[in-house]
Amino acid sequence: MRWHHGLAERDVSRLVSAASSLSVLSSHALRLALGFFVSLVLARSMAPSEYGVFSLLMGFLLTASAVSDFGINIPFVRFYVQQQADPSSSVDRFAGFAYGWRIAVSGVAMAVTFGMLYLWGEEFLQRPLSFWTIVLGSVLVFSEGISSFLLALLQARGRFQTLSALTVSPNALRIIVLGALVTLDLITFSTAFLVFSGTLIVTMCAARILTRDLRVRWDFWRAVDDYRPALSWTKWTMVQTLSNVFVSKFDILALGVYAIDPCRIGNYALALAFGSLLSVLQSSTITLLLPRVSGLLTRDGFEEYRRDMVRLSVLLGGAILIATLGGYQVITALYADRYPQAGDLFLLITGAFGVSTLVTPWTLLTYAVNRPQIPAVQNLTGIGVLVVASSLLVPRLEVTGMAVSVLLSRLVAECVGLALTIGAVRRSPLMSRDRRPA
Repeated sequence: MRWHHGLAERDVSRLVSAASSLSVLSSHALRLALGFFVSLVLARSMAPSEYGVFSLLMGFLLTASAVSDFGINIPFVRFYVQQQADPSSSVDRFAGFAYGWRIAVSGVAMAVTFGMLYLWGEEFLQRPLSFWTIVLGSVLVFSEGISSFLLALLQARGRFQTLSALTVSPNALRIIVLGALVTLDLITFSTAFLVFSGTLIVTMCAARILTRDLRVRWDFWRAVDDYRPALSWTKWTMVQTLSNVFVSKFDILALGVYAIDPCRIGNYALALAFGSLLSVLQSSTITLLLPRVSGLLTRDGFEEYRRDMVRLSVLLGGAILIATLGGYQVITALYADRYPQAGDLFLLITGAFGVSTLVTPWTLLTYAVNRPQIPAVQNLTGIGVLVVASSLLVPRLEVTGMAVSVLLSRLVAECVGLALTIGAVRRSPLMSRDRRPA
């Protein structure tokens, strides 16, 4: 009877996992479609130079928010899942400790963002910023940081349907409001920024309502000894997060630093908006696989994971190909007159994101073998290649040079990460553990 009971539990677990996977993938597919439409509306309604400046500002703010994450979310999900399985641990205390830290760090990030925009925003964006735009941008950084943590909590709790709804809602709200603004001919830089900021703030409030049982603990400094393993992981995921942000946001921000013409930045921003939508596919993969990877304990588990990932790679490859062909057709059909460089830039950028998406299921194994330093090394390698390549190519080729630099950096970084992951898995003690009995 125990064997049958265990078999039933495994079957139910797989069914739940399949249902959660379908829910998350469906929501991210919808988010992809909605985000795609939002990009269409903005690029068609705004002048190329205005769209370029808007992309620069959003790139700066989202970078500030991502930097303030400090690598908290990934180890939080990992240790929350592990503590849920340990009856002697206090998972609510751990969540409250992490939430208090998140609020404190996001508050500091908001203040720093305000200061930077106030002092250097006009020079960086090549246009003046109103005081209220600076205030709203600073609040955006805070709300994005808090909402990302609350979404990680929902992921750790396995509330995938709620997570899916909150993932889709910002772009859904943007489409509704932007559609009204386009109808009324009120779409401008200021109104578009207000819409993006407002939807992120609404998402934060909704996520907090749905996690209202979470109680913040302000004495998080007293829990350092209790959660030292999580903090040990955090130092590596912090390096990984900061380097990943640098790799993913360096291009659009560097074009502003190089003072490239805003019209050309607009071309690059349009191509990046379409190409980076593949990152939604990558984040879906991470959302689905991170809890599973954290639970790999035997060689059987690794082998089953490997077989599943081979099939997943085929599906991801097909999705990337379809997205590339479809995106290129849309850009050339609708934007060739106003954004003549966007089509070719899109192909280069899509290649970069496609490589990362295909490699992600395999490099996630670093969390199963307790080697968080591997993703950090991988991203630092990408940074080095990106900085060197862009410094050589952007002064000569401008936005095309940046797109080539991004592709080269992704190729080199993913190859390094994959090689290090394979070596770590082969040396892992888990690979020598006995197979579970049939």
